[in-house]
Amino acid sequence: KKQAEDAQAEIVRLREQLASKETVQKTPRHRFKTKDTKPKVKETPNSQIVTEHPKPKQASTSPISVEYTPLNPSTEDVQISGDTFTHTNDNKNDAVIPFDPVISSGVTRIEFLNIDELEGVGIADESVHYKRNDVPLQGFNVALFQYNGELRYQGENIAGNASLSKNTRVALELDMNSNPHTLNFFVDDKQQPNYVVNIPNSVRFFAYFYEKQSQFKVLKFERLSAPTSKKIEGCRALEWGKLWRKEEKIREKKQKDSQSVSPLSFGSLTLIPLSPSTEDVEIEQNTFIHTDENQNYSVVLFDPVISKGIYKIKILRVNKLDGVGIADQSVKYKRNERPDDSKYENKIVNFNSSGEIMHQKDEIERNNDFYLDNQSVAMEVNMDSNPRMLTFFVDDKEQPNYVVNIPNSVRFWAYFYQLNSQFKVIGFEKLSFPSAKHGHGSHGFEFGKKWK
Repeated sequence: KKQAEDAQAEIVRLREQLASKETVQKTPRHRFKTKDTKPKVKETPNSQIVTEHPKPKQASTSPISVEYTPLNPSTEDVQISGDTFTHTNDNKNDAVIPFDPVISSGVTRIEFLNIDELEGVGIADESVHYKRNDVPLQGFNVALFQYNGELRYQGENIAGNASLSKNTRVALELDMNSNPHTLNFFVDDKQQPNYVVNIPNSVRFFAYFYEKQSQFKVLKFERLSAPTSKKIEGCRALEWGKLWRKEEKIREKKQKDSQSVSPLSFGSLTLIPLSPSTEDVEIEQNTFIHTDENQNYSVVLFDPVISKGIYKIKILRVNKLDGVGIADQSVKYKRNERPDDSKYENKIVNFNSSGEIMHQKDEIERNNDFYLDNQSVAMEVNMDSNPRMLTFFVDDKEQPNYVVNIPNSVRFWAYFYQLNSQFKVIGFEKLSFPSAKHGHGSHGFEFGKKWK
């Protein structure tokens, strides 16, 4: 019986083994893919082998939010609720709120919502620390974008950006990777034309308000992988550390300086002004304007050199014209030189606005003055007469004192130095006959001789 049971068990085992082999033969074999760091190889129809290298992972271009800390100078003046800042109703203290972190690298952007009466936003050098009731501007260390669209810096206001009305969004984008460091402004996502360059190495953003119940909200404070600002039409860079209006004027003057001086046209005749400095004298058509930056002496000579014929020039004193005259052709004035400088006094005649004619330190009175604005003064040289003569006219009236034996080749000139003083050349003509009469009471003084 025992043998029979063992035999039966062996039969069951053999049947199970046979069934297992049949199952393995019916199951298809799967090729499992594994990660392979080697380049993939493709076979092209012409049997060339093409190697495909793994594609590098692209860096994320999404902005990264920055955790910020407002440096509130007074909790009595400003209440903070989340990202919203509200000025107290108890006073109108100036409240400037800088934000940490200090920005010294990368591209960073902050965006504010002007809920009501936000006065301005800007950046300050990291050395600036505001106390209660401080105003934002602190010398050359702060740039402010004010609610009216003006950029303010060191007491100067530059208009041209959009204003910040109620519920307007305003953003500042600081690029510390660029050379120079650059600060751009955006109003409701529109880039503004005026921006600031040469930003210090480490700065903070800030917001500023003072009206009762004025309010703003920080919408974004983020790091960008690249700046969103572009070169736009009409954009203007204002340089940190410089006086903006002065730099603007210097740029304008350099631009004018690079252009050839336009002759002044009077019919078939032309006058070419020889200004010693375009930084001191601006020329607008026939009008000459002294800068308001200094009181440098400015003598404007006029070509052509006159050596024959009869010529008359007429000048309108717009305001503060100091004198007119003639100079020997050898005279070339430099910047900040007086017409009667010692090296020129023997070679010029000066008719000053108080009515005196001057030569070699001698002054002769009796001619009319042209001290009032909008008076005209004229000079007529007769190079064909013997002796050659110079005659003066004030408001078209011939003056009694004139000069004889003038040099054989001369230029006309005009002179001023006071801030914003102006004159205009209103006539230049060649005459067939002299208009000067030298009637009763006239007196001729000889060039090159002592007059007294």
